[in-house]
Formats: sequence, structure tokens, C-alpha cells
Amino acid sequence: VSFFGGQVNYASVFAYLVSISVVLQLVTFVTLSPLADYGPYAKKILLVATLIGSVSLGMIGLFDDGPWTANAIFFVIGNVAFGLATVLMNGYLPKLTTPDTYDKVSARGMAWGYVGGQLCLFVMFVPLLGISEDSSCLLGLALGIGLTGIWWLMFAALALSKLPDISGKPLVDNGSMMTLGFRNCKATVRTIINEYPETGKFLLAYFVYSDGVSTLIDTVLVFAVEELCMTFDDTITLLIITDFTSCIGAFVSEKIVEKKLISTKRTVMGAISIIALLPFFGHPSLPVFTSENHGVFFAFAALFGLCNGATGALSRSLFIRFIPKGKEHEYFGFYELTDKGTSWLGPLIIAIIIDVTGSLRLGFFSIFFFMFIGVLLLSRVDVEKSAKLLGR
Repeated sequence: VSFFGGQVNYASVFAYLVSISVVLQLVTFVTLSPLADYGPYAKKILLVATLIGSVSLGMIGLFDDGPWTANAIFFVIGNVAFGLATVLMNGYLPKLTTPDTYDKVSARGMAWGYVGGQLCLFVMFVPLLGISEDSSCLLGLALGIGLTGIWWLMFAALALSKLPDISGKPLVDNGSMMTLGFRNCKATVRTIINEYPETGKFLLAYFVYSDGVSTLIDTVLVFAVEELCMTFDDTITLLIITDFTSCIGAFVSEKIVEKKLISTKRTVMGAISIIALLPFFGHPSLPVFTSENHGVFFAFAALFGLCNGATGALSRSLFIRFIPKGKEHEYFGFYELTDKGTSWLGPLIIAIIIDVTGSLRLGFFSIFFFMFIGVLLLSRVDVEKSAKLLGR
């Protein structure tokens, strides 16, 4: 297909769009997340990001019959807004909790988020099951996406009405507010390198393994449809399975850590190691995932969900141990930079591999290396040392 003046394999278009959106996220995070630590800006920026993101989804619902490039633009804008809203939401976590409840609140918040996602999926998309061969399939899918935007806006309004107004430090900087983020970014990078090396080591590890998880999530449905010949109904079922098991994984991981069966860091390392099996068994030489036997892939999707719920919930609470007090939103901006803001690398590598080799399986398999290297890097991070240094 034609893509911004060039010809690319249509299976790689979505990966390129993700790469574009996360580069734009990088600029947005650096500019606005430090500002949220000052005065009343955190809640205001969260509100604006939510409005932009939900309206973008709504526009996709309206433009179902228009050029696909219009929906591509709405997707990019919505993904940038979603990333920024996540930064602002996460920044509230250490402000509303204490060190003994970091893991508990993060895991339960993530778990209930998956419950909401599951309910949204049932309300918006389950009615579409059975029409995958019907001419109205794309219209129904577009409407489902548009209604998801309304869902997001409705529950965000409820959450924001309950969220306390926690003002940050006073803004005494004499420079431009728009350049504040870039100036703070440079200073923070120097501080991390010179004073908080464990924070830097964690962010590097998180960059690698979160990029792997994000890329896996972004490409697994394309893999299922193109390589395993799954139908629209199959993919909806796949989403339901992973959402449901992710919810369970978040709840279970919190209990594991609360009862001190395994440390937070080791629980995350174990979950990442298991997630790595999914792209590993997707290699062309391994006849594990085939179009004749979807049951195996559904089983691995359930296993992925369990581990994904644990990884998402505990990585977030683990990172709090690496944040200086009063810098929560700025540091969670870096956290998202190493997650959504730099997750262009995985999709870009996959897109290039697909275009060069013509093999989606080889591109899918390459995600394994992100997970493997991420576990090795995380094993070298000293969580206790950082927590004691920063009073966490």
C-alpha cells in the first residue's frame, strides 16, 4: 500500500503508525509531565489528555467509510493522548499511597482496570460476533471503537470527580512554561546518572522488556490473522481471554508479593521470562502455533495474560522505589518514555524484518530477544539500595 509517499507491506502499516505515535509521545512527555509536579496542573493536563484521546476514538467511529489515512491520524493523536493520560494517572499513585501499600494499590488498580476493559469489550464488541463475514463488519467495528471513546470519557469523568486536588510545588521558574520540561529533562538525566544510578539501570531494563511486551501486544492480532488464519470472532475471543487472565494475574501477583513468597522484582522477572515463550514458539522452524490448531495459541494467550497483568501492576509499583519525592509526575514521564515513548523500536524492527524477509513469523520471533535481555538487565538492579536512598 501507499504510505506517506512510499510503498510498504500492508501488514507493517500498523507497526509504522505505532512508531510514529510514540515518537510524538516522547516530545509530549518531556514537555508536559514535569509541569504536572507544579501547582494544580496535574489534574488539568489529565483532563485535557482524556478529552483529546476519547474524542479521537469517537472520530474513528464516525469515519468508518472515509479514507483509512484519516483513521490513521486519529489513531496517532489518540495514542499520544492515552500515553500522556497514563503518565498523569501514574504520578498520583505515590501521592495517594504509602510504601507498604505501593504494590497492593498498583496491582488492584491494574486488576480493576482489566475488569473494566473486559466489561467494555463485552458491551462494545461481543454483539459483533457472528458477523465477521457480513458486509457490516467494518461498520460495527468502527462503531465499537467510537463507543469505547464514550466509555473512556464517561468513566474518566467519574474518576476525576473523586480524585483529590493535590497541588505540587509552586512554579517559581522565570523561563517559559513550554521549555520547562526540556530544561528539567536535561537536569534530571544528569541527576540520575550522577546520584541515582539504580534508577537509570531500572529504566534501561524497563525500556527493553516493556518495549517487547508493547510490541507483542501491538502485533499479536496481526500474527493471529495472517499466520494462523483466525477469524474476526477468534480475535475477539483472544482479547477476552487475555483481558480476563490479565485481571487474575494482577490480583495473584499482589498476593504473592504481599505474603512475601517472592520479591516484587523476582515476580516481574519470572513473568517476563514466561511471556518470552510466546514469540519464541512463533519461530518458522517450530510447528507450535499453526492454523490447524488454534487451541494451543489460545492457551498461550491465557498464560501471557496472567504474566502481563503481573508485569504491568508490579513494574509500576516497583518503579516508585526509584523516584525522589516531589518529582513523581516527572519521573513517571521518564517511565512512560521508556515504555510507550520509546516503544517505536520494537514495531520498527518488526516492520523492517517483514518488509525485508516477507516473513511475519521472523518479525514476531524477534520480540523474544527484547524479553531475554530485559530480564538480564533487571537482575542487576538493586531495589533495596534505591528505596533506602530515596526514603521509599
